[in-house]
Amino acid sequence: MFELKASDLINLQRFYKRAPEKFIRAMAGTMNSIAFGNRTESLKIIEKRMTVRNKRFVNSRIRVAKARTSNLTSEVGSIAAPRFSGWAEQELGVAAKRTRVMGLMARRGNYTNQAMHSARLKPGSTQITDDQYAGKTRRFRTRAMLMDLKRRKIKRPFVIKRHRKFAPGLYKMVRGHVVRLQRFKATRTPRRIRWLSDGRKNYFASNDIRKTWAKAIDYVLRKKQ
Repeated sequence: MFELKASDLINLQRFYKRAPEKFIRAMAGTMNSIAFGNRTESLKIIEKRMTVRNKRFVNSRIRVAKARTSNLTSEVGSIAAPRFSGWAEQELGVAAKRTRVMGLMARRGNYTNQAMHSARLKPGSTQITDDQYAGKTRRFRTRAMLMDLKRRKIKRPFVIKRHRKFAPGLYKMVRGHVVRLQRFKATRTPRRIRWLSDGRKNYFASNDIRKTWAKAIDYVLRKKQ
């Protein structure tokens, strides 16, 4: 919500009576300016308070649905995707639905790096598991798998489902040592960061809506029919 002086509201009413079509175009332009301004401020919050590993991806996820003269509603928000919630957990303060957590080695030793493709467990990809080895118990099969991978110096990631020494997850053999790439567990509720609602607050705190309206009206009056 934003406020307008009574005199401004009267002027807008007069403008509407004189040129309703231009008024509607000016209103759509104002709504779009607010939405894009909210988007800019939200991106600033995400970049400042979150770990951004792919700026291009972040920019592509925050979008604006523009207002039209036939629909005077503009929207700004994030677009969810497979294995990506659109930062709903941070904005709403709810628990994440993910069941896998990337380890440090999956990011080449730096948490600010993107995860390696081999560590992502993408749908359709195949990994080595203890199910591919003979044995009556999972512990025996896992032991046989690790011995075989070490002996054959296989570098492909493999899955350990249950073992007393290793938490369930995705691993890789590095110089004969078992290194975890991912851990299979439910993630905790992340730290709350109201990137969308605070972005809206920041926009209205730093922008004069009267000037936004004036700019939109000036644009439609100057624009050729």
